[in-house]
Amino acid sequence: MTSTVTSVYIIAAVFGLYMDMTEIVQRALVPCEVDSGIKGTAYGIDYLVVGISFFMPTP
Repeated sequence: MTSTVTSVYIIAAVFGLYMDMTEIVQRALVPCEVDSGIKGTAYGIDYLVVGISFFMPTP
């Protein structure tokens, strides 16, 4: 039982580090690619696409 709990914590930590590294790059690319007037819309569309694609592989 404890090895299962430990495995879950390790997987959660690795996933958190992965999300942290990729989200920083993602948030840095949005303002570089769009005009300053539509920056909020670009962030909204970006997070919408990321959120939808996060649930795509889930059966």
